Amino acid sequence: MRTPEEREKDWWQRWREEDYSWDGLADKRPIFGGPTLQEYWADEEDRLIPDPSDPEGRRYTRFHLPLTWADGTPTEKVSWSEDDHWGLAKELELRLQDALDTNSMAHFSGVVLLNAPKMPLPKSKQDDSNQPMGVQVQFNNAWLKHGAIWAGQVLSHAAFSDVNFSGGALFDNVKFSGYVGFSLATFSGDAGFNSATFSGDAKFVGATFSGDADLNQRLAFQDAVAKSGFRFFPAAFPSDPRFASGAFHGMVFEEIAYFGGAFHQFAAFEGADPRKDIRFSKFGNTPSPVGRIGVLSSLVSATQNVEQDKDEELKNLIGGTQILQIVSDRYRRREDERWFHRLELLAKEQLSTTSWFERFLTKAYAWTSDFGSSIGRPLLSMVIVTLTCSALYWTKSFNLGTNCPRLVHETCEWENAGAQVMPALTFAANSAFRPAYAISREERIANDFEKRILFGKGWKGALRAAFLGTLSTLQSFFSIIMLFLTGLAARRRFQLS
Repeated sequence: MRTPEEREKDWWQRWREEDYSWDGLADKRPIFGGPTLQEYWADEEDRLIPDPSDPEGRRYTRFHLPLTWADGTPTEKVSWSEDDHWGLAKELELRLQDALDTNSMAHFSGVVLLNAPKMPLPKSKQDDSNQPMGVQVQFNNAWLKHGAIWAGQVLSHAAFSDVNFSGGALFDNVKFSGYVGFSLATFSGDAGFNSATFSGDAKFVGATFSGDADLNQRLAFQDAVAKSGFRFFPAAFPSDPRFASGAFHGMVFEEIAYFGGAFHQFAAFEGADPRKDIRFSKFGNTPSPVGRIGVLSSLVSATQNVEQDKDEELKNLIGGTQILQIVSDRYRRREDERWFHRLELLAKEQLSTTSWFERFLTKAYAWTSDFGSSIGRPLLSMVIVTLTCSALYWTKSFNLGTNCPRLVHETCEWENAGAQVMPALTFAANSAFRPAYAISREERIANDFEKRILFGKGWKGALRAAFLGTLSTLQSFFSIIMLFLTGLAARRRFQLS
């Protein structure tokens, strides 16, 4: 992942390529229609600031003047006083109020501000609904250093595509009554949307989140409401699991929500309330099977690195995966449901309150059946255990019931070893497919091989016979479990009811 400095450099490169000089503004029209940006800023023509390093003689308005020229030398904006910068913000506040009063759009695309303007208070619609009507604003390709704190406002239409929120942005309790776009936006600090309401489409396609959890920076949509399409395809996201843990707690997704394949912060969905589907790629699937194993291991290992919050983050991850399992089951995406179930079990295994026995069972469940999704692995496990047990039965059959001190003694039955292979395999197979086979045998009906291993003479023979009888019984239980897991995987694979 690129460093914040590299992302900042890339962003300024894109800004210069867009060309927000005076002549460049003449070629730009807002996405919702209206005059060109040069016409919108016509009253600034007498105050343009030329770029002394540009052979083409580019000139900029005070609002679009960058902090450095193309050759890297600082512009005069760097030396402006705090009052000068606040003066720019105040002038933009007047334009925002005018846009609200005239039900028009405020066109602030490409502006470079150290202090963001305050949003005007909403007014009531002139109809029977009497609903609050907010300002319409475009901040596309803008750079905002401080003050992007617009909590509690109402925005009718808002475009923040490729905005650089250098100091973070807080939209808590904001009502987005129309379309809102944060595509390609960069959030370098807090990204707060707690209790926000998205009544129209909300797009975060390609947004970059580079907050640092160690500085208490977070992604937060807690108790927000998405009433329409919610598209969230982050191009870059912090690997620290604390950054987004519980980010959507209490958030209501009333329509389908789209999250890109690169979004692996599933702990964000702890406590979420999805009323419709949640999709993790353009085609509605979770990350591709090729990358799923890596995602599982990286998610859990990343959480383990956060020692002080480890259990809390793991619990959020468990809660998030449980929510996503419910959604996957609702839309019959069985593979996705099983994948999230695996992640839930892996996270539970890492909890400090999990006993060693539970951890052993989880690992055994993973090894023998891939968390209940493999048809062949349980059968292979059963075959391996059956062959291993048959080898034990075979070797022990030589000296049970005899006076031979060593297996290889010349007076032992070593010369008959080959003849004991098939009986050993048969006994192991019976133990595998006939539950409690060993403990149900009686000496009067047992064959010679079974008499050797189950009905030994003397206390040593009896002790060994008891051990092998117990082993046979455990093998039976293991085989029953493996056959059950095979049937479970087949049922899931072929959607059998």
